[in-house]
Parts: sequence; C-alpha cells; structure tokens
Amino acid sequence: ILGYDLDYIPNAYPIIDLEIQSKIGPALSYFSSFENYIMHGRNAEFKYVHTHDLLKNSEKIIEKFIAEFK
Repeated sequence: ILGYDLDYIPNAYPIIDLEIQSKIGPALSYFSSFENYIMHGRNAEFKYVHTHDLLKNSEKIIEKFIAEFK
C-alpha cells in the first residue's frame, strides 16, 4: 500500500423509498444506453444488496469480460 485517503461519504447507503424507481428512472435509462458502462453496486443500482450478492455479480461481470476477450 503506497497511500490512502479517508473521507466521509454522505448518503453512502441507499435510502429506502417506495417511489425511487420513478425518481431514478431517467438516470438509469441514460447510463444504460452506454455499451461500455456497467452499473454495479449498492449506489449504482439504487438498491440494498448483500455483500455476497455483490461478489457473485462481480464474478459474473469478470467472466463476461474474459469471454469477450478470448
């Protein structure tokens, strides 16, 4: 480890809101339009997910990259 930064991140976890889809729909649609952009993680997906699910999805993304570059 050559160095690190420690910062406070406000709103680091998503806030549960039953109407969130209508609020974030335009942003999700916009980012989904990029072929080389992968939305992954709690904040990117605007939903609470467990760490083991994040790791499993990360593995799937990596496997997809490997398959594309073979």
